[in-house]
Amino acid sequence: MNNTINPSFFVARPVEKTASTAKVGAAAAPAAQESFRQVLERQLQQSQPVQFSAHAKERMASRQMTLGTAEVGKITDAVDRAADKGSRNTLVIGDDYALIVNVPNRTVITAMNRSGMNENVVTNIDSTVFVE
Repeated sequence: MNNTINPSFFVARPVEKTASTAKVGAAAAPAAQESFRQVLERQLQQSQPVQFSAHAKERMASRQMTLGTAEVGKITDAVDRAADKGSRNTLVIGDDYALIVNVPNRTVITAMNRSGMNENVVTNIDSTVFVE
């Protein structure tokens, strides 16, 4: 029986990347990061309350409209639901008010009360959410 060890057996060979492996890894990374970024941005937006534009504040003041914190919370939830459906401009209808909200910016664009809806026509919206 021969107990000698062949020294060439223990020589480490360098590991080399192939060109196709490097390209696949590099191409796959940005797509995964982009998808994560989109999910993160959507989650961050949904946790923020809605804001009121200067125009909406003027309309609310001229029409003597006030909204409590509970009502603003309901409006925020309504905007979250509209965002989940992919809406861009939504009409949020409450008991005695209607708001047009830009969903991606989470900003109330204009506000109307029941007496302010004379023509009963609302344009430039792609969805409606009823607040209960």
